[in-house]
Amino acid sequence: VDILRLQSLLPPVTAGLVAFFPLDGTDEEISGSGQITKTTMSNTQPAANRKGNADRAMRFTADTDSYVQATSEPGFAQLPVTVAFWMLREAPSAELESIVSKYLHPSGEGVVIMHEGAALVSLYSTETFSNYCRLDQLAPSVDAWVHVAFVCTQTTASVYVNGEVLGTAEWTGTPLSTTTSEPLRIGAIRSTATPALRPRGFHGVIDDVAWYGRALRPEEISALAADK
Repeated sequence: VDILRLQSLLPPVTAGLVAFFPLDGTDEEISGSGQITKTTMSNTQPAANRKGNADRAMRFTADTDSYVQATSEPGFAQLPVTVAFWMLREAPSAELESIVSKYLHPSGEGVVIMHEGAALVSLYSTETFSNYCRLDQLAPSVDAWVHVAFVCTQTTASVYVNGEVLGTAEWTGTPLSTTTSEPLRIGAIRSTATPALRPRGFHGVIDDVAWYGRALRPEEISALAADK
């Protein structure tokens, strides 16, 4: 293992990092936390990242079989949590379009960040939607790199785009950590719905997916968004 290479790929904020996918042409997870036990990759292509470096990000085709998948140790998604990533959306859609998820659609149990029409939707839900934090924000423009961060705690959830907070929501119901055993998916969610009702996969390029076992502070999210 090239330790120096891996260290050079890590994000500017590493405290509390439990999974990091640079998506530089592989499904490799390099955080070193030991929380990810297996990774697989399906129907993806290397792409240039936000810095213009060739083959340092991953293109997803919008198909339901276009994804990177990772299985994790129990408790991986317990509260508090921060999910952060870069994305370049190449085509808007009126359909549900999953970006990052640890969630079986439409179970109401887990974590998912997705597009729903003109909205960027961030959801942490437990017990079949009995308890949840959900934020709907205007989706960022297509054909432009944007940084997204979703922070969820036992009290509130917030969404940041390009380092700026767009909204904060309180819990509906009782704040509880999810018990889902679903794999983490980048690019396309797993779904038990009939084929016509399944969310499509993400259409575009995703880079540097970071999962933290804590709530990042606003200045830390700004540091991630400034790394471009």
